[in-house]
Amino acid sequence: MNIENFIAKHIVYIRENILYLEINTLFIDNFDYLVTLFCNIQDITRLNKYILPKDKYRHLGSIILQKYITKKYTNISIEFKDLVIQRNNLFSQSECKPYILYPTDDDIVKYNISHDEDIVIAIFNAKSDVGIDIMSKNRIYQLNDINISHFKTEDKINKLQLWTLIEAYYKYNGMSISNIDNRNFYFDGSSNKFNVYNIDGNKKNNIIIESFEFVVNNINYIVSFI
Repeated sequence: MNIENFIAKHIVYIRENILYLEINTLFIDNFDYLVTLFCNIQDITRLNKYILPKDKYRHLGSIILQKYITKKYTNISIEFKDLVIQRNNLFSQSECKPYILYPTDDDIVKYNISHDEDIVIAIFNAKSDVGIDIMSKNRIYQLNDINISHFKTEDKINKLQLWTLIEAYYKYNGMSISNIDNRNFYFDGSSNKFNVYNIDGNKKNNIIIESFEFVVNNINYIVSFI
């Protein structure tokens, strides 16, 4: 299996700028080979820090999507494994988002990654920051014991969707979900498209955050993105 065949079999577009990769049996069986195709020494060092196999698989999936997006949507022509992923983003105010070390600023494409169950999902944009979060609907029970403060306009948003909205917005801004208890914004809108407001009621720069659901292997996922 070469890189082109792997990409054709594993990378699926849901929207024009949203795509996912499934951690399936074929992926797992070819894990070591995929590492040789996509990973440099730095990537391998990070992979080896994960103890659980499923975490290694997800991290490799994340590496692959980041490098695939960069190769496809920039003019960079080096090999996948030679692309270097950094953590301190020089191209935005974020210090949390990973980014590819580009030869020139003209090559920049911004992206964000999320994963749950066997899905690694990505969003990208050449012009603006992005954020995305995915959760399996099977995980709703894990949120039952978590108190998520919400505003009146959020009464009709179920807890799972609200969590993904908050997480996607934080990731858009390069912030951690650990700030959830002190959030100073809220959502208002329809079932799948929301405006973001400061707590004083002012809309945040006409920012719109959207949600949708999709199914892979009989597992229902909810995704929020900006």
